[in-house]
Amino acid sequence: MDEDEKDRAKRASRNKSEKKRRDQFNVLIKELCTMLQGHGHPLKMDKSTILQRTIDFLQKQKEISAQTEAYEIRQDWKPSFLSNEEFTQLMLEALDGFLIALTTDGIIIYVSDSVSSLLGHLPIWWTKIY
Repeated sequence: MDEDEKDRAKRASRNKSEKKRRDQFNVLIKELCTMLQGHGHPLKMDKSTILQRTIDFLQKQKEISAQTEAYEIRQDWKPSFLSNEEFTQLMLEALDGFLIALTTDGIIIYVSDSVSSLLGHLPIWWTKIY
């Protein structure tokens, strides 16, 4: 085998490896595209759009996960035999407080029962007035 044949064999091997890598990459891109289409994205997207939308989706998921984690009661200091709702109610009673939940527009959507003893109005009164 002379040098030219060795170079051709090397080049052919390299080309074959590169084609295998590109084919594998394209299969993964198609899989991402299929997954994105299930979330309302268009059928035809180029590779860079698929990658960008995947990044956007993952960033949103990360934000949602962080927000969910921030709003959940940490389980390591809450007694395991209480649900989050039971724990919240016990804390409100123990602290002699109440809870009011508002929409971003300032509309009251929830008032805890403990508001009655503290402010003298039933929870339903608050949600109807405001």
